[in-house]
Amino acid sequence: MKIAKQVFKWMLQAGAVTLIAGILGLLLLMAAFSLPVDRIREHVGASLELLEEEGHYPSYFFKDACATLDNYTETLYLNQAIVGTDNDSLLTCALSGYRFESTTRDLLPIWQLEEAINGDGDTKLVSPDKRFFNGYETVIKPLLCVTDYSGIRQINLYTVLFLTLLLVGLMFRRGLGACILPVTVSVLFIHPLAVALCMTFVGFYYCMVIPCICFLLLSERTLREKAWLLFALTGAVTFYFNMNYFQLLCFAMPFMFYVLILGLPEKPGELIRMILAAFLPWCVGYAGMMVFKWILYALAVDSGVFREMLDFVKIGTGSNRGSRPAAVLKNITTALSNRKWLVMEALFVVYSVIRRLRGRAGSRVTASAILLLAFMTLTPLCRCLLLSNHVTVHHWVTYRILMMPVLAFNLLITGVRNEKKPVDI
Repeated sequence: MKIAKQVFKWMLQAGAVTLIAGILGLLLLMAAFSLPVDRIREHVGASLELLEEEGHYPSYFFKDACATLDNYTETLYLNQAIVGTDNDSLLTCALSGYRFESTTRDLLPIWQLEEAINGDGDTKLVSPDKRFFNGYETVIKPLLCVTDYSGIRQINLYTVLFLTLLLVGLMFRRGLGACILPVTVSVLFIHPLAVALCMTFVGFYYCMVIPCICFLLLSERTLREKAWLLFALTGAVTFYFNMNYFQLLCFAMPFMFYVLILGLPEKPGELIRMILAAFLPWCVGYAGMMVFKWILYALAVDSGVFREMLDFVKIGTGSNRGSRPAAVLKNITTALSNRKWLVMEALFVVYSVIRRLRGRAGSRVTASAILLLAFMTLTPLCRCLLLSNHVTVHHWVTYRILMMPVLAFNLLITGVRNEKKPVDI
């Protein structure tokens, strides 16, 4: 009964956080769409040459599917950025995810954008991405006022580098230096360089790493008492800035740092409480921001949005593109195609086994450790089984959620310190 009451309290509190975050997010979007678009159009036009040269799905790193950039979606973001209040009301622009499409020809996104910029034909506003809270425009539109797409790539690359170095430095300061190698090997699984150079992916990295940095800056007492707040906010921000690809990592990596800092409980029951204290608020924040967007859209633009969203859910959760087990296998196969990472992982495992044999590992393997690995393995697998069609089509992106078991396994064999004090709930 006590746990049930606490869970209910967490969910109410997470809902309140999400509501506040949603209102703030809407105001930020309205501010972004109130910016003049002339300078933005100029910089988007200057980006066309690079996009046309690279194509929709370039791959520069190791030439495997795991390192493919998503210029297809990048172009849609840039197309949305050139929409302004000359095209519709401020509120409708902020909520709709508008972009321009040709009325006369069926063109791929790069050519649609070129036509919209150069005025080579008739275009119309369309809103196929209304299911997402297009918060990325709060960052992209201001940046496009001062630079082009190539400049945005460089900004993201340096920001990712800075945040990564900051994370490593804080881990040293917090006494987690032994965990730097397993975390690094795990992050290499997702091809961080490709992630840094793709606006579609880099938002996930920020939502993975920034909460970890915040956790490392907090005291253990604050983290114990306010974990629900941090996870609820992370879930809300994750939906606000990102599309539906590998968002579970924005829960998984902060949660593993949550465990590293507080320690792994001896009793599995205490670990379950930690999971509930983190995962439920994160889900409420993520889903709450989603529903908040749809309610606003229904009230301000089109009351039929919930029916459309249910249609999208049916498509994504269907299995007409292959069986559900085949969807899981497809993502695993894609992940294993990154052979250079496999070599690094194998070397790391051998190194960790040698350390354990020499008695230098940080802790023993307990029932709680096995339970943690099981949770971090089953969660992404269930996501693949549920969204079978989606992960089949986007396997070259969604495979990244399998970093969850990789991270848990690598930290497990390294040794997570055990915590004998119960987790306050």
